[in-house]
Amino acid sequence: MQLSFIVVTHQRGALLQACLDSILMQTDLPHPFEIILVDNGGNAKFNLAENQGAFQVRHLRPAHNLNAVGGRNLGMQHAQGTFWVLMDDDAAWHAPRDVARLLALFADQPRCGAVATHSLHPRTGAVLPLDLPHPRKRWLQQQHRPLPVPYFYGVAHGLRAAAIQKRAST
Repeated sequence: MQLSFIVVTHQRGALLQACLDSILMQTDLPHPFEIILVDNGGNAKFNLAENQGAFQVRHLRPAHNLNAVGGRNLGMQHAQGTFWVLMDDDAAWHAPRDVARLLALFADQPRCGAVATHSLHPRTGAVLPLDLPHPRKRWLQQQHRPLPVPYFYGVAHGLRAAAIQKRAST
């Protein structure tokens, strides 16, 4: 399997469904892919009719709320993809080729281990200001190429599984 989406949720309702719908609207994805839903409240309601083998769904219900980081770690432990896409449950992709573009970046940059996305305002599409401790925030917001950063931020991330697994084993 080449692609795993990992979504951690806690009682989001319609926002979660919009997130999942935005995943399903993505085009040019490798098939099959998987969607791993880590349900921190244990009662997430969503509609994902599996599409003729195009994707698989795994609904994980931990015994207690693991919060975002613990939920992501659990999702990554279960992920089978070469690439992982972590999304906040209140985020949504804006264009049908967003994830395909992210995967193309990994193909073009074989040493790249992680990619963060810009956050866009849901109505205007404007890039939202980043809440970062970086001393050059304005410069960082204007970047559209891979660059090293010392922290993890954003509402959606692409990860090369091998880079994370290699780092975890050291």
